[in-house]
Amino acid sequence: MTWAWKQGNLDVAKLMFDQTSELVSTAAADDAEQLADLVFEIGHNLFKKKDYSPATKWLERAHHVLEQAQAEGLSPDVDELRLSVAHHLGQSRLDELVTHH
Repeated sequence: MTWAWKQGNLDVAKLMFDQTSELVSTAAADDAEQLADLVFEIGHNLFKKKDYSPATKWLERAHHVLEQAQAEGLSPDVDELRLSVAHHLGQSRLDELVTHH
């Protein structure tokens, strides 16, 4: 997924995400956290480029992964990740609305 994203192929990255996200609820907590972090980085990168619609979708995916992850075994840093995801998701949604009106 990282390679596809860095090559600018978000369709392939999404396909790979779709295949892995189904396993999040049964995955080890650190694997789910790493996936959420990667998906957040994709969304954050798009947000910084002011590409708000896809940024919102990727940030929503990061939020979903964090919600589905088993709470036991998540690192203490997960709270910071949750906060970053929530902040950027809210900002991206607002900026998306502003740019469409």
